[in-house]
Amino acid sequence: MARRQAPRPWRQSDLDKTCGIVSSVNAIRLCVGAGVLGRYESAALFAAGADYLLRRKALRGILKEGMSDGQHLHLVHFLCRLMCRRYGQRIKVCRPFRGRVRAIPIQRFVYQVRHFLRLRGTAVIISFETLEYAHFTVVRGVTRSSLLLSDSGFRDRLPLKSCSTAFSAHKRGFRYCIPVSTTIFLRLVS
Repeated sequence: MARRQAPRPWRQSDLDKTCGIVSSVNAIRLCVGAGVLGRYESAALFAAGADYLLRRKALRGILKEGMSDGQHLHLVHFLCRLMCRRYGQRIKVCRPFRGRVRAIPIQRFVYQVRHFLRLRGTAVIISFETLEYAHFTVVRGVTRSSLLLSDSGFRDRLPLKSCSTAFSAHKRGFRYCIPVSTTIFLRLVS
């Protein structure tokens, strides 16, 4: 089954610490399609996410230090509930690798992401870490050699030969570490 044309990623601008909010908006846009969330609706969803974090007294810390995995998961749940209330679009949130402390082989991780993305109305949010920074982004597809990203930054793919799911990835020469326990699957169910 051919996947419909993916909407362009919503912009992140120069605030790199907002990647958690932007990745959540981009994942929801992939699930529901660009027809439901245009430019202004995406901006309103971003503002609602920032307001949610502000009310939880977390926004200042996020803009300074970045977003934790727990804060990101709460934000995704909030934005999906908001989509249901505002637009009648019910999105199921799932963490398929929850609670796994050990890393799984990157091939198994990629297989499960690829299999999930074959379904209609789906998106996958991952985080990856380098020696310099950590970043939340959305996977829109998988090839033999890369994870294809829907990212508003400068990245459109992560080469699999540079990725590992092990926390000691950098010591073994891998550029990107993907902590699988932070992976979030989203699926449109209505």
